[in-house]
Amino acid sequence: MAPQVTGYRDAEAVDNVVEMGITGTVHLVDLDGSMGAVHDKSQKDVVLYPTPSSDPNDPLNWSQKRKWLNSFCLQLYTFMIAGGTATGYAVYPQIIESTGIPLSTLNSAIGVMFLILGWGCLFWCPIGLQYGRRGVYLISLLGCMAMNLWAPYTASAGTWYAHRFLYGFFGAPVEALVEQSMPDMFFTHERGLHVGLFLMWLGGASFLFPIAAGYVAQTMDWRWCFYFPVIFKGASIVFLYFFMDETMYDRSLMQQQALARGQAARGVSMPAPVDSQQAQLPPKEMNSEEKSAKAPSESSANLEAVVSGDMLIYEPLTLSKRLALFRVTPGKENKLWAMMIRPMKHAITFPIMAMAGFQYGTYLMFFVVLNATWTTILQAEPYNFSPGITGVAYVAPFLGALVGSAYSGWFGDRFHLWMARRNGGIREPEQRLWLYIACSLGLMTGLLLWGVGSGHIHWFGVLFGAFLLGFTGVLGGASPIAYISDSYPMLLGEGMITMTLIRNTMGFAMGYAITPFFENVGIRNTFITCAFLALGLTSTFLIFIFVGKAERKRTTAKYYEYAANATMTH
Repeated sequence: MAPQVTGYRDAEAVDNVVEMGITGTVHLVDLDGSMGAVHDKSQKDVVLYPTPSSDPNDPLNWSQKRKWLNSFCLQLYTFMIAGGTATGYAVYPQIIESTGIPLSTLNSAIGVMFLILGWGCLFWCPIGLQYGRRGVYLISLLGCMAMNLWAPYTASAGTWYAHRFLYGFFGAPVEALVEQSMPDMFFTHERGLHVGLFLMWLGGASFLFPIAAGYVAQTMDWRWCFYFPVIFKGASIVFLYFFMDETMYDRSLMQQQALARGQAARGVSMPAPVDSQQAQLPPKEMNSEEKSAKAPSESSANLEAVVSGDMLIYEPLTLSKRLALFRVTPGKENKLWAMMIRPMKHAITFPIMAMAGFQYGTYLMFFVVLNATWTTILQAEPYNFSPGITGVAYVAPFLGALVGSAYSGWFGDRFHLWMARRNGGIREPEQRLWLYIACSLGLMTGLLLWGVGSGHIHWFGVLFGAFLLGFTGVLGGASPIAYISDSYPMLLGEGMITMTLIRNTMGFAMGYAITPFFENVGIRNTFITCAFLALGLTSTFLIFIFVGKAERKRTTAKYYEYAANATMTH
């Protein structure tokens, strides 16, 4: 069932994030039942954040069945796109034998693909934020399907680079836009589970596809490792076209339009219009932190005063509108160009976004290392795995991804609520970062078992290292995403682009360097270096546990200034 929206004021001007005076600090748990906010139906002390409108088309008001269906659609899209990035890992020897392309070139092209997966977000994500996510997802899947169809005809290094580059471009929405669609539908205390599921399939698909690819290459031909995904992607496009809803929803703008319809129907004059962003922001001047914590602006207060439930007339969505690829919202300012430029500035303006990208990028780097050395380790002495068994071995990191999803999602949401209750009901984004301790230690241990242990310990120990790398890969993405989402919710779309640019640039660098690295110093020395580098890089999260709130306070005024010009707000 959808949450019960009782006692809600349709023109709520300022979310409880503003009342606290620091972006990201919210009163999430109503310990004594004294708050006049909307509460969750099942957990009656949990405040719904962001506050939903009374519009049945508001994704926050959808039934749980509809939300889960759309979450499944996003996970299916993620699985199909992410799987295509890793299809060839288990059959590198066959590709090398058939095409003559050296291993270093194959891995370098994968690095380029990861680079474009990140930088392509500058093109796709602003379109998704301005005109809707649905069309972007479907076009993305269609483009990646075409690249899968081209890949079997690879005859030279140039061809391999070309289709990996274009796959990265068309697949880019999976890196940043899906993380925006989840908060469109789910409240703060629910997001961890669904972001965890998304990351499980983002990483898990990269492990499952090579399992099938290994056996396909052994029984048929390596080219069928790319043909089969074409079939699955085609079926997925049809399914998503009919069952995936558009989650883009400008809550303030929709409320104003509904109010205008209601007043027109009753012959009531419309008050002065309220900016669709200003209704969710602190007072007009944002040049100080103190002003960001004041009461709602006069215009938004006036709007709130005249709104009552029977005056709001929300426009129903027809079937043709629901199936449309894109949606143009009347009155919504076009800010495509700004959204393409600003994410590159955010890394300097908001250090928390830069830190999140740096942390996520660290895990991507070592995920690239795992895949780049997979066949080198498992098909060599003393293991001598066949192509089929080499693929099956990917079950180990996939199981790790499953555990990481449960830990960061199901457990993470409960841990966050527990921390908020201990803190007088106040949620701080840094509370979730404590989950990162297991991630930091697990990554170092996994790298040592996988790389240093290879050739010296039983294959089970090596694959347990891969299990740990799968676990940390999911958790290492979930925590930074949650940190940005909780700290700067109205800049989540742009923040995800900023994080992805940093993350994927780091992945590109590692994909370009890893093969020459281990060819020159050996597997053992490579992974000793990687393990202690990983421990040092990932431990930087401890700094933000202690200084993160001060950093959020310092950037609160700047955050609201940017949010006033952002396309998506909550």
